[in-house]
Amino acid sequence: MALKFGRMTLIPIGILASLPSCGEKSADNEGYIPKLSELTKEDVLTESAISGDSLWNKVIALLEVPGLTGTQADVITSLGTPSTLATDTTKATAAAAAKVSAVVATATEQQCDASATNGPFLTDLTSTIASGIQQKYNITIATGGFKFDATTGAPTNLGGQTALTTKVYLMSYKLKNDTDFRYAFLSVPQATPAALTLAVKTESAGTTYGYPLTLYAHASTSGVSYGEIAKVAGDLQLGHIILAPAFPGEKICISPDDNNACTDDIGKTSVGTSKPYQNDVTDLLGAYECVRTKLTTFASTGGTSGKFATTTGSEVSIGNYAKISTDMLNSGTYGTTIQGLSIQPLTYTIGLGRGANVVALAQQRAGAINSVLSSTATDEATTAAKTALNSAGIQAPETFSCAISAGGNYTLAHGKNKVYLNYWVAGYSDFIPAASQQALEAIPGFKEIHATIAAIRDDASKDEATKADEIAAYVKSIDSSFLMSLYHGSVANWGKMYRAKYYAGAAEAQASSNPTAAAAAASTAAKTLAAAQGAGLVLNGTLDKVADISNSLIFTGIGAGVTAAIATEKGTTDSTSPLASLGGVNWLSLGINEDGSDNGHVSDVSFMTGKAISKDLTKMTTTVDEASYLDKTPNEIITSWLANECQGKAINSDAVN
Repeated sequence: MALKFGRMTLIPIGILASLPSCGEKSADNEGYIPKLSELTKEDVLTESAISGDSLWNKVIALLEVPGLTGTQADVITSLGTPSTLATDTTKATAAAAAKVSAVVATATEQQCDASATNGPFLTDLTSTIASGIQQKYNITIATGGFKFDATTGAPTNLGGQTALTTKVYLMSYKLKNDTDFRYAFLSVPQATPAALTLAVKTESAGTTYGYPLTLYAHASTSGVSYGEIAKVAGDLQLGHIILAPAFPGEKICISPDDNNACTDDIGKTSVGTSKPYQNDVTDLLGAYECVRTKLTTFASTGGTSGKFATTTGSEVSIGNYAKISTDMLNSGTYGTTIQGLSIQPLTYTIGLGRGANVVALAQQRAGAINSVLSSTATDEATTAAKTALNSAGIQAPETFSCAISAGGNYTLAHGKNKVYLNYWVAGYSDFIPAASQQALEAIPGFKEIHATIAAIRDDASKDEATKADEIAAYVKSIDSSFLMSLYHGSVANWGKMYRAKYYAGAAEAQASSNPTAAAAAASTAAKTLAAAQGAGLVLNGTLDKVADISNSLIFTGIGAGVTAAIATEKGTTDSTSPLASLGGVNWLSLGINEDGSDNGHVSDVSFMTGKAISKDLTKMTTTVDEASYLDKTPNEIITSWLANECQGKAINSDAVN
């Protein structure tokens, strides 16, 4: 069930030495994390100052990353060196296998507990949101949803229209063993799906149009606001069903303050305790499973049931709006059927700030699930794993054709965050001034991460080896740079992916009876699979002091390496390699050149109004032509990316599109 790495070309040693700095300190940003050259008073970092802590040395040995010793140049080289756990074939394979087992064992954590009493239910928030926006901005919004004007920053109607264009619902739902409800926004376009500019293109001839389901993971740890969604999605709300959970212990609110924090919550807080990068990952997938449960019933009954109940007793059906791939519907011949596959909605993901890493970790968890459900093995372990997933209500792969993220803290073991990890593990730092140590606590999720590591470090009942094991395991569980093969196991154009499986099955079935037809089917399968790339867009402010650009450099560098390995495996005769059956990912990674005095993070005006600059200036990894995306704002880039890059590559004329 493990996904195997092939040969990779990953991040060159010391590549971070050429990164832009985090910006000069000034009166406007005192207290923010300083750039690397300001982390100490001396250019030479002594071993006694940095790596004299034995617990730290044990942790980095387990993470298989170099220490922080020597000159400043040596430290920069260390920060840019990827762990061998991510680059060594054998170790990466073992890590992926362990993750698959762990996900199967915890599958019920994302199980939707759908019932007449537990929901999911919908409550129409259209008037509530309109009222809240009017109070905050003194402007009347005539539609159910709104956007922010790119020039003035003021809220305005979607698409310039005054008629109702979207409805925004509160979705109440429960996951397995929940004692109370969780909450999410569900924004649904009100126009009947047609060949709209913003509607997703067909994945195969004859399929009907519909809207993709877009999972949104928010930035802060205080809650999710509709205003944040409006800021990021804009007019895309007209062509996307958007699902945005609040995450455990966090609030639902109308509009954010300048830091995307809830200031006007509507009295709804999701059950549970906020644990960034842990239970928010399963919550995102759990909310997704609740929507899929409704779509499954709706599709299987021809629309006679499977609708959402509302608090007023009426019913709402998003099954009339969701895009379902005909490729998936038709992939069942020749023994390639996966239970429930025909109702898989076309799904995208968007993650902002803290949510960017939540999405990446969720996609890796989904990749682990898919490696089980897609397996043709019949051994006892695989059969038991499939049974466990089915028992948890997960019967179809969790698939995402397009992934968008911005300003994420994807890794702690690499990049500038490795300096912070050293501080948390050792309990002190000669790297980071006291004011900056305090500022770290304000970065979404970092206060909780610090507390978790400190609790392990200070537990007198554990010996140092046990502490190191637990800290290393925790870091790996929330660091998305370690399991990028599993990320590729869920991010792909799944319509084309399963159409390719259909033809591969046809080739196998006809190998003896009709060799000519089998050869043609095999050729079509290969060409279709080659066009099944997913799409990964990663944006990061070049001066971001909350999520340093080194996060995105490491994340996309390793990711592009896996995509390259997939292409290599397809060119070999090793057809048994799991990588050879994946589509790969088209990566576009751009630095946003901010122009302002704030911290340059995704919630700041300087980021939202900044423009993309070339990868040659940011050293970001990009595998598609970046020219048409340069000098555009993040919102313009996202809009163009969804329209142009999220369909996979074109297939040759002799393959089925």
